Order: sequence, then C-alpha cells, then structure tokens
Amino acid sequence: WALLRASNTSPYLITRFEATSLERAKELESMVFALFDDIKARLKN
Repeated sequence: WALLRASNTSPYLITRFEATSLERAKELESMVFALFDDIKARLKN
C-alpha cells in the first residue's frame, strides 16, 4: 500500500509505502513518484 498525506507541522507531503517485499515497496514508490511527475507536468501547462 501507499499513503500520501499532508504534514501536520511543515508544508510537505509525506509518503509511506509498505509491501510484502522491499522490491515491491520500491515499485510502489516508483509508481507514486511517476504520478507526481505527471501531475507536476500537467500543472505547468
């Protein structure tokens, strides 16, 4: 699973990842950060 939330104390987004293996957690992380990149690109246009 992946969790995205706003920080309570700072102007940051916090991400958390958990999976049955480190490899799968890294895959989830890559997927979420790819979505971030897509969103940033869309906001610039």
